[in-house]
Amino acid sequence: MLKYFILLSLTTHVLGQELCRENDGLDALDTEALENLLRFNQSCNRLQPGHSRVFNNVEKTIANNGHHASYKLTRSSSNPNQFIASINPVFYFHETLSNGQVQRVPVPSARDNQLTREMLDKVQGCLDEVNGSLLGPFGQELTIEIQRSNQSSNPPPRVGIQVYDYEIERADTETWSQYTDCQTIVHEIFHYLGLPDSYHEEGIGYYFNSAGQVVNAKSSSAETFKPLYDCRAIGPEDSIMNNQYQAYERLGESLATLYEDEYAFADEQNYESKDVSKYFFQVERMLGSYNEASINYHINTLRSENRLSTLNQSQRQEFESIYSQINQLNTQLASENLRPPAVILVGGAQFNSNQPTITHAQRVARLRHYDQQAKQLYRRYNQLLRNTGLAHTAQSSLLYPAEFINIVSTGSCFLTQTFEQCSQNAYSTSFAQSISGYQEWEVCSNTPHECSSGDGRWLQLD
Repeated sequence: MLKYFILLSLTTHVLGQELCRENDGLDALDTEALENLLRFNQSCNRLQPGHSRVFNNVEKTIANNGHHASYKLTRSSSNPNQFIASINPVFYFHETLSNGQVQRVPVPSARDNQLTREMLDKVQGCLDEVNGSLLGPFGQELTIEIQRSNQSSNPPPRVGIQVYDYEIERADTETWSQYTDCQTIVHEIFHYLGLPDSYHEEGIGYYFNSAGQVVNAKSSSAETFKPLYDCRAIGPEDSIMNNQYQAYERLGESLATLYEDEYAFADEQNYESKDVSKYFFQVERMLGSYNEASINYHINTLRSENRLSTLNQSQRQEFESIYSQINQLNTQLASENLRPPAVILVGGAQFNSNQPTITHAQRVARLRHYDQQAKQLYRRYNQLLRNTGLAHTAQSSLLYPAEFINIVSTGSCFLTQTFEQCSQNAYSTSFAQSISGYQEWEVCSNTPHECSSGDGRWLQLD
């Protein structure tokens, strides 16, 4: 611990004290990682504990790619390695009338208030799924929260989102549907935090004739379609800004698939069982012993591989404590018969199974209680994995290291120079100068070879 104390003395007195006192994970960091953590605190984020920085539609990196960040970043007052990114979504709703026309819901109105509450609840549920899995390379953790303008004297900037009551072909940062799934919502929220897209664009582009001129898609001379953003650096398939669904699968976090597939015929009118199913499977996913995303499965795997023998006594005791509490919650969960009612189709007739012995409201309240306890255990378990080195952060975090550091930095950072340079072409196109009214940042720039290497190295730290 002496070498850590000497290194910690290099940073500010207050922050150094906080790191020593609060971060038990420092012992698990090697010298290089600890030095990078200290340099990060000195040059990339100099926020003191409890202080915030608001990014109001501004560039966050050295790369001018036309993409701006709109959020508030706060360093926890209790642990300087924990950060909070606050967003302030403002929804504008559009509903389909009986005649088929789409009308904007008046603001203010009781209907707008109702729809706003419902959408805020939905977004919060999406954030609950991923908070606890937004982990940094040096034991840091990020939590994303909603903070409305009336909840703070220094709120995040408002981000306006048009929400439609029907399925839309493609969501973006400004356009959602009431049916937009959590994976896509979280992907779009990361745009507010400054992250650019990293997927191959296929659906948006221009048609060209044989002379290389832009023509209408329906023109008889249209020969070639060229997608936009063909200079973009492409991330790994399981990165949240490339393919949000594969990113969720990497963490086993896709709850919608878990409960909606099995309970597709749930009796929603009687018991609103989708809500019940969501909480039940969310808890069971974290606690159950049979699925690969559960803590029990992970701990049993570590035991079978004899990997717990490498830990010190206090670390083993923490594993055993988590394991014991998981089993207690599992027992309680089973004893209360909280499994959601399902509908069995037999010869065209419906038969409800798992008839409730308590009301829907009571069932949801109990499941929320278990859900909160399970999330606390999940966070403890993930922190323990990181501190002991039993799981690489990249395996247990929804974000790649450079993405995480970019979000929690207050400006350009020495750890993410390659990431920032590669991000410069996120919305650049090789034929931009053939399009009237193009912006300077839409023209492709020279970037490091890592940006096009295909191995995703640009999402790692420099």
